[in-house]
Amino acid sequence: MNIPAIVTVNRDGTLASSDGSDFGGPPFPDQQSPIRGVWVRRGAHTFEGKAIFFSGDAETGELLHITGSRIIIELGDDFDHISGTLFRDVFECPTPFTCPDPLTAEPDRTNPPVPFQGTRLRVEQ
Repeated sequence: MNIPAIVTVNRDGTLASSDGSDFGGPPFPDQQSPIRGVWVRRGAHTFEGKAIFFSGDAETGELLHITGSRIIIELGDDFDHISGTLFRDVFECPTPFTCPDPLTAEPDRTNPPVPFQGTRLRVEQ
């Protein structure tokens, strides 16, 4: 399944992402917030990032859980292509106001790793 996504990686070590699951509906029953996170270089072409996003009921907007993610990214030799793996931990919110702290709590579940690939957005002259 292809899910369109836009990821912005900033020089200051921050990142932001938004993808097709932000809007709820099939195949996702939840509506999620944009993703915010940080990244560090791990090698000549390897980067690691960590991010957090919120998921809510697509009909009511009520907060359901927080997802913490870790991502390993490999840049292609041309610096225009990437591939990698996404790891996600989910922290369930008993109520919208009693969510666990994803920085210190143990996750309620860990989703299977998701491989990905992408191409850098370019302006053609």
